[in-house]
Amino acid sequence: MSVFVAFLVWIAAIWVLFMVLSVIAKRQVDYLVDATEEAVVQAVRGSFGALWRETSGPGTLNFRSRGPGVGIRSPGKQPVMSITIETTPDAVEVSEWMSTWFSQNGMVLAIDRFAFQRLRVRRSLAGISPISEPSASF
Repeated sequence: MSVFVAFLVWIAAIWVLFMVLSVIAKRQVDYLVDATEEAVVQAVRGSFGALWRETSGPGTLNFRSRGPGVGIRSPGKQPVMSITIETTPDAVEVSEWMSTWFSQNGMVLAIDRFAFQRLRVRRSLAGISPISEPSASF
């Protein structure tokens, strides 16, 4: 009986984790990068691998994930990451957000893929220049 209860607690903890990741992923994140716009575009494009394909959308760059992810059972349900890149007088402003998603029981499908990709984009931008986060709007 205790193994069954432990299993249910583990499932509930995983579900809560994915719910929290879903809320965090829907936020827009803004970065200021001290580099040229071309270098930023190249760094962002380079951070997307074979599991993401470029697609149309509201951003300068838009990528839809491919293949399975948490909760994905059919094609076409993957989230789209949109990134707008604009040059300002001081730096290049990069805005990143989830422009399209599907949810099931409150959890964004393939949230694992989106969360890890957001970290990859941040690391690739930090690799070309120090970055700052002017704001994080909901």
